[in-house]
Amino acid sequence: MQEQVARFDVLSQMADERMQALNTAMSEHDLLHEEIVAKRSGFATLSDTASALMILVGEKEACGLADKVVYITDRYVG
Repeated sequence: MQEQVARFDVLSQMADERMQALNTAMSEHDLLHEEIVAKRSGFATLSDTASALMILVGEKEACGLADKVVYITDRYVG
C-alpha cells in the first residue's frame, strides 16, 4: 500500500509540474498574442508600402511580394 501511495505522490507531483509548464506556456502565448494585436496598424502600413513597391518592380517580383504580404497579414491579423 505504501508503494502505491508513493507512486501516486510521484505521479501527482509530475502532473503539477506539467500543469505549471502549461500555464506558463499559455501566459506566454497570451502576451505574444496581445503584442501582435497591438501591432495591427503596422500590418496596414506594411500592406500599403508593399502595394507602392509593387508598382516599382516587375510583375514576377510583385507577385512574390504580394504572396508574402498576404501570408504575413493572414497569419497575424486574419
